[in-house]
Amino acid sequence: MIYFCADDYGMNDTVSKHIKECIDKGAINTVSVFPNFDEIDLDGLVKGSDLRISLHLNLVEGKCMANPKEVSLIADENCKSEDMNELAEEADVIFTATPQGFCASNINKEILESTKVIDLSADFRFKDVNVYEKWYGRTHEAPEFLEEAVYGLCEINRDKIKNARLIANPGCYTTCSILSLYPLVKDGLIDPGTIIIDAKSGTSGAGRSAKTDNLFCEVNENIKAYSPVVHRHTPEIEEQLSYAAGCDVMLNFTPHLVP
Repeated sequence: MIYFCADDYGMNDTVSKHIKECIDKGAINTVSVFPNFDEIDLDGLVKGSDLRISLHLNLVEGKCMANPKEVSLIADENCKSEDMNELAEEADVIFTATPQGFCASNINKEILESTKVIDLSADFRFKDVNVYEKWYGRTHEAPEFLEEAVYGLCEINRDKIKNARLIANPGCYTTCSILSLYPLVKDGLIDPGTIIIDAKSGTSGAGRSAKTDNLFCEVNENIKAYSPVVHRHTPEIEEQLSYAAGCDVMLNFTPHLVP
């Protein structure tokens, strides 16, 4: 990973040239910009971690504090292939922060025999393949692994997670909703048929797509409901709360977008 420390969000021509040279040499794999901290101690920031490189840019002087030759000598890792079979031979754990369907279409028993996989998509969050296919509108490519996959909410499945080969990372709304309601449902303190979840999320939770609804002029000093009744986190919350209740749970979930 490479960190850029800058005093502005922009990159001038001199800095951009240095960055391009580093990329051409295969020295850069991830870029993060730290604005307004041109004196930050990046070496101290990444000390003790597995980060390969830190590069301090001073845009006030318009020059790079470490030239590309020095960078290429420090960095000994290039970007890896997305081939999970190859990665499984090298990594102890693979995180797949990928669109729905990628992990399911690439996972196999050989990979799981070699490493652990933590999938951040919804591919393995459901035990019932029909629920996944209905709500996500696609055919599941690896339904044989659904039973084995462990729902990765450690407050509930801590012991199972310890020994799991395949972990399904929970969704964001689902995490806060389940953690709030699980003990109440499990202990019979509320009627599981009367649950209404009124959720709020900042604009960043709506993803990176360039949509009119996400423009500043649309979200500033505003709040609005989106995907009522049909939000994909609904069945995920229902499934986990059903395990707690010991019966099928159906609830009303409405997310809202706030600034």
